[in-house]
Amino acid sequence: MAGRAGRAGYDTAGLVIALAPEHVAENETAQAKAADDPKKKKKLKKSQPPKGFVHYDEETFTKLQEAKPEPLESSFRMTPGMLMQLLDRPGDAWAHGRSLLLDSHEPRSRQRRHVRSTIGLYKALRTAGVVRLLDEPDKYGRFVEVDHELQDDFALNQLLAPFLLHAVPLLDRDDEGYPYAVLALVEAVVDNPFPILMAQKDKLKDEAMAEMKAAGVEYEQRIEELDKIQYPQPMREQIYDVFDIWRVANPWIGDRNIAPKGVVRDLWDRAMDFPAFVRHYGIKRSEGLLLRYLSDVYKTMLRTVPDEAKTPEVIELQDWLGAVIRATDSSLLDEWTAMLAGGDADPASLAREVAEDP
Repeated sequence: MAGRAGRAGYDTAGLVIALAPEHVAENETAQAKAADDPKKKKKLKKSQPPKGFVHYDEETFTKLQEAKPEPLESSFRMTPGMLMQLLDRPGDAWAHGRSLLLDSHEPRSRQRRHVRSTIGLYKALRTAGVVRLLDEPDKYGRFVEVDHELQDDFALNQLLAPFLLHAVPLLDRDDEGYPYAVLALVEAVVDNPFPILMAQKDKLKDEAMAEMKAAGVEYEQRIEELDKIQYPQPMREQIYDVFDIWRVANPWIGDRNIAPKGVVRDLWDRAMDFPAFVRHYGIKRSEGLLLRYLSDVYKTMLRTVPDEAKTPEVIELQDWLGAVIRATDSSLLDEWTAMLAGGDADPASLAREVAEDP
């Protein structure tokens, strides 16, 4: 099926064209060719739908035409990055915020929820020192100022990025495990790449099963021990302890929870490149997800972890991760760094600068 919706202010209707699935069309054509030859018709083999095919036919299309349209559900949620951009706009940020949150078709109850969440998020940004309230509006009419001491490309793209700003200063910079602790916090605020985590868990189970079999452990005990195995979660208890205290003062996060994991740490510890890591865990079909996850971790380390928190060892980790991404798909970094520069410079040279000297 293919088509387009009408455009507000231009079209009053859209157009959709539906064709029979490819294997159905092939079968119809073959049957038509064999219609006059009983022998061919008897030997005719029908084409099968491709794996994962979702069936549709003329009845499906008729239902789409006649059924009542499903209501559109809003998925709006104020994020730290969105609020930062709102506060940094010229003019009255409060007026902009009221318009964004209240001048919508959202139910009033959901609008109130958005307002409470945004106020809580703003308080978290002030507590973290990311923004500060001005006594008088600046020359752009803003009553709130983003901290100019932060790195130029500072961003809060992850919903729990304010927690990262709270937790990193609590770490001991003199501890030899400091860079890995920073990495653990960064990975904990990035969304879970579930297929990768399940592959890590399965690998650990396979290794544990082989060891227990070699040691002669009884079957029931082996199964019991396997049920306890989880994917790697560096600093799990410490991160949850700090997060549980922080969330009490930050109810705006709702039911969102921290998610400790160690995908990048695993890649570092094994001294593997991207292809070797994919082969090790058998995640060929999840290569794209893995690359996006590595990129999210890299961007969070680069743009959200304050520069003053980056020791030479943290920067080494950051540079290494950027190099892994570049060696895998340089176009990803090229596009991202071009966006940072506003598209006015050569993407490849900018990406090299980011990877070599963030």
